[in-house]
Amino acid sequence: MKGLDERIRQEIDWARQCPKDPMSPSPDLIRTPPAAEAVSHPAAPDPAPGPLSGRMRLKLLLRRLPLLGASLAWANSLRRLVSLRQTVSTLVAHQKVIETQAADHVFQVGRHLRAHDEGLLRLQRDLEDRLAAERREIAGVRADLAAQRTELAAQRDQLAAAARLLDAQRSDIILFQHRLTHLAQASQTAGGAALPADPAESGELDAFYTTFEEYFRGSRDEIKQRLGMYIERLDGASLRAPAKPVLDVGCGRGEWLELLTEAGYPAYGADLNAVNVARGVALGLDIRQEDAVAHLAGLPAGSLAAVTAFHLIEHLPFEVLVRLLDEAHRVLVPGGLIILETPNPENVQVGACTFYNDPTHRHPIPPGVARFLVENRGFAQVEILRLHPCSDVLDEDSELARRFNRFFYGPQDYAVIGSKL
Repeated sequence: MKGLDERIRQEIDWARQCPKDPMSPSPDLIRTPPAAEAVSHPAAPDPAPGPLSGRMRLKLLLRRLPLLGASLAWANSLRRLVSLRQTVSTLVAHQKVIETQAADHVFQVGRHLRAHDEGLLRLQRDLEDRLAAERREIAGVRADLAAQRTELAAQRDQLAAAARLLDAQRSDIILFQHRLTHLAQASQTAGGAALPADPAESGELDAFYTTFEEYFRGSRDEIKQRLGMYIERLDGASLRAPAKPVLDVGCGRGEWLELLTEAGYPAYGADLNAVNVARGVALGLDIRQEDAVAHLAGLPAGSLAAVTAFHLIEHLPFEVLVRLLDEAHRVLVPGGLIILETPNPENVQVGACTFYNDPTHRHPIPPGVARFLVENRGFAQVEILRLHPCSDVLDEDSELARRFNRFFYGPQDYAVIGSKL
């Protein structure tokens, strides 16, 4: 140890007394150290060109010293290690600070997110409450509308009933007026005037037949519902243009004329029954008290879009029916329609019984005969529509039941439809 201290002291003294060029070591100090004292230390880098400061020269000189340079290198490494440890400690401290700040930031972000989620939840609940309130309000409005619809439906029913009652009262007034007229005529015959020979020609049976139809034919609403299908036939034939009128011969109470008017077709009717004419005029319908064939004969050719007759042809003699078809064909426009509806004798109950409920019926006309007549008088595209089957049928799946239903519960009416080429 003493030898080492002596060696260091000598090197320090030499360094103090070194010449101007500190890079040239003293010859007496240069020796090869023994193997036991050999110390490996990193070679000093070549000095950079240019003037060096005194501190740099001292530093380079000390590095040239064998033992002191190694000690200094070791001390420098130790210093660097301490500095590195301090740097690592500083980095760890910074890391802890950063982690603390990051944890605090995450906490703050989480708190903000929780507050945001709570706000969204409150908003969702508020919207749900508003939606529920609006739904309750809508349900209340719907209930009010349903109640109003029910009330309006009841009012419509009352108005319809009042209209039917008014129509019945109007019909009764017309019937009474007609009867009073005949009673007045009968009282005038007491002085010796002769009564008309034919009550039908005098109109004495008009009131009777009107009352008879009210009893057997059905209500106006029921008849309008049945006849509504023929509007589609007229629409399919494109008869709105040119706007030629539709003539309903034997129009009766005028249900078909009402439907035509509601559908926008110009229409009028012809009927011999004075009571029916008066009732139709009272309803605002265009009904003329004329004979059907005579009225058709007085019209110019191509003046009508369609000629219709519902439950009329069974009242006519054969010769009159043929003339009716001929005149209808003459007065129709090209493409015009003829529509005839009559009881269907294919239904045994109709042909054997109900047809004769009307004492003015002459004889039933089978569908094949009606088709032949219409085709024979010049109409084309003639078809038969069987209508109004009975609802009371045998509910049995057998050939006998099917035949029975066809003959006894089949269509009670049929229509024959033709067009003019």
